[in-house]
Amino acid sequence: MLKTNLNEFSGVKALVATSIGALIGCSIAYFLSILVANSPTGVDPASVRLLYIMVILSGSIAGFGIEVTRQLQKGSSEQAYYHKGKKSHDR
Repeated sequence: MLKTNLNEFSGVKALVATSIGALIGCSIAYFLSILVANSPTGVDPASVRLLYIMVILSGSIAGFGIEVTRQLQKGSSEQAYYHKGKKSHDR
């Protein structure tokens, strides 16, 4: 039977990573808002607002996914995750 260690998963770390991803998404959204404000084209404000929300949510999901994957790999009993060295592909 597989031994699972749920004590190694930290929801707080995942939440912090999600927050950091959201902050990165906010900074990218701010950069995009400056680009849109200084562009000569007319863009619907509702569409731009949805773009900002999508960028911020994408950053949040990316931060969450990276941290959860890292924690799951750390808690895995598979030896493939702990193999150090050069990867060689047999052909």
